[in-house]
Amino acid sequence: MTLIQTWVQTPLAQAIGWTLVHSLWEGALVALVLAAALWAFRSSRARYAAACLAMLAMLAASASLSRA
Repeated sequence: MTLIQTWVQTPLAQAIGWTLVHSLWEGALVALVLAAALWAFRSSRARYAAACLAMLAMLAASASLSRA
């Protein structure tokens, strides 16, 4: 077995893999909510605030993943 094949079977590699999977679906969900907000809001300030909240939501989502 090669070094990479051995490493892929470790618990750390599995944890990293699941973290990536969860961040993808959480990011997609945040992006959908942001797209709806950008479509609904006409004010540039409201759109900017929605985008900032989306970035904070992604940060919060990544923080919640590290506690799981």
